[in-house]
Amino acid sequence: MKLSDAFMREDKSGNFEWTADVINMDPKCISPLQKKCKPLYDYIRYVYRIKESRKSGMGKEEAVDEAVKWAIKENLLDGFFRKQKAEVTGMSLTEFDEEEFKRVCREDGYEDGIEAGAAKKAIETA
Repeated sequence: MKLSDAFMREDKSGNFEWTADVINMDPKCISPLQKKCKPLYDYIRYVYRIKESRKSGMGKEEAVDEAVKWAIKENLLDGFFRKQKAEVTGMSLTEFDEEEFKRVCREDGYEDGIEAGAAKKAIETA
C-alpha cells in the first residue's frame, strides 16, 4: 500500500511516497510479526473480541466493556488494560468505526436519492 494511492491528484514530487504493510487483524491469521510482538497480538485479540461481540448483537458500549474486562482477566498487554481501564474504554468507544461510517453514508445517499427523485417528479408533473 502506498500513501500516494490515497491522493486525489497525482503527486509527482516524490516527497510524499511512503509504504506500509497491512496486517490482518484476525487472530486466526497469525503473521510472523504477530508471533514476535506479543503486545501487537494482545491488541489484535482485544479488537477481535469487540468485533465478535458486536456481530453477535451486543451494543458498542457493552462489547467494549466486556472486552476490557476480558483483557484484564487475561492480563493482556501486561496489565495495561487494568491500569488504564478508563482511557482504553474511552478510546475504544470513540475510535473510528468504518462499518458505522459506511452505513451512515449509505443512509445519507438513500435520503439524497429520495429527495432528488421527489424533486424530479414535482418538476415533471408541474
